[in-house]
Amino acid sequence: MNYTDYLKRWRQAGLIDESTVAAIHAFETRDAAVEKDDRPSLVEAILYLGIVVVAVGVFSLLAENWEELQSPARIAAVAVPGLLAIVLGFALRATGDRPFVRGGHVAWMLAVVFAFGTTLVAFHEWGSSDDERNGLLAGGFIALSLALALWAASGSVPQILALAGAIFAFGQSLGAWPDDYSTAIAGTSALIGGGIAVALTEFGVFSHRRVAAPIFALVLAAGAYESGIDGSLAWAETMAFITAAILMGLGLVRSNFGYLSVGVGLAFLSLVTLMFEYFESNLGAPVALIISGALLVASVLALIPLRRVLAARHHG
Repeated sequence: MNYTDYLKRWRQAGLIDESTVAAIHAFETRDAAVEKDDRPSLVEAILYLGIVVVAVGVFSLLAENWEELQSPARIAAVAVPGLLAIVLGFALRATGDRPFVRGGHVAWMLAVVFAFGTTLVAFHEWGSSDDERNGLLAGGFIALSLALALWAASGSVPQILALAGAIFAFGQSLGAWPDDYSTAIAGTSALIGGGIAVALTEFGVFSHRRVAAPIFALVLAAGAYESGIDGSLAWAETMAFITAAILMGLGLVRSNFGYLSVGVGLAFLSLVTLMFEYFESNLGAPVALIISGALLVASVLALIPLRRVLAARHHG
């Protein structure tokens, strides 16, 4: 039975009057229209396809002619598409049509990538050979700043994706600052940035929580795992397991399967890494692989009842 059948029964039973029926019907009809308008359309798909085709064309053109370009032309070749992406985003948002507004948000997401690339090219062309790490750091900072500004302007899903990518990229640029690349610094930076983003998501600062929560959790998990890869920080390997436990606990408390999945995935990856690093010489690679496969199966099996618990809590 749909809502109209219930309205008819309640009206016949004298529980509601005609004005209430009309108000409920108008409300449900309006929500249905909004939901239909929110669905991606063919026009939107063509718009995205056009943006991708243009981006591929620009990349191919630059790749074929890069060596023939002078330094100013190289910088302009990356900067101009980025500026055009920002202008296109504003223009599409100004239409007020939802498909075009979403297309504008995608254009802004690409603008963050172009901002990072423009900074790298500028430092490479006009700086010394020792300035590459400065370029990475400046590029990460500019991309993160632009992503934050565009998120403040729209708060859409593409801007959340751009912000997550910028947080991780900025962490990697910090890791490149020492003479030898430091995964400990890069991972710890991403861990801190992802943790702050997850906390802000839980406090309601970031909208679209269903998307923001698992995306920022991935940044947090990637940072926790990366920080312990080289073994330079004694606490970093343990931090990966602690982060996994926190994400799984947060998933249960907040009834969020995204947190839970990322936490289980991080725990599995950390266990496999630990096994091959410390026990492969004793167990042998085949046995280590068998145990790793068993851990993977156990992780999937563990998710099944936990997902049911989350679903029951959500509906309850």
